Amino acid sequence: MTISFPDSNPLYVRALVLGLFGGVSLVLTHTYSRRGPIMYPVYAAILFASTLMMAQYSEFSFGTRFAGVLLSLVVATACSLAQVLYGASKRRHARAQAGKPPLPGGAPWWGMPIVVGSLVAASAGAAALVR
Repeated sequence: MTISFPDSNPLYVRALVLGLFGGVSLVLTHTYSRRGPIMYPVYAAILFASTLMMAQYSEFSFGTRFAGVLLSLVVATACSLAQVLYGASKRRHARAQAGKPPLPGGAPWWGMPIVVGSLVAASAGAAALVR
């Protein structure tokens, strides 16, 4: 099985690998830490590494660099989101097995647009730093 990207740009492959490493870092941070703000340094490290990677490809347009940074952040966030949803499902299932009623509440409707907006803004900022 081969994965091909448009115009065989190595930037996207590197961004994908960076996103996977970042996703593993976010999953490990979420698993072994009970403090929410500890996620910020991990995202900062992903953005820093993305910016350093973009410096190698300064000849590409802003849109290409933006897509590369956004790809790495989206992959990392998707890994983290999958782990959070899996953990919540596991806890919900354990609660149902114990005969307890489900807990009320959930994620607010405005949470995901804020996450997406933050990823896009951070990607645009990181891509704009490289000239």
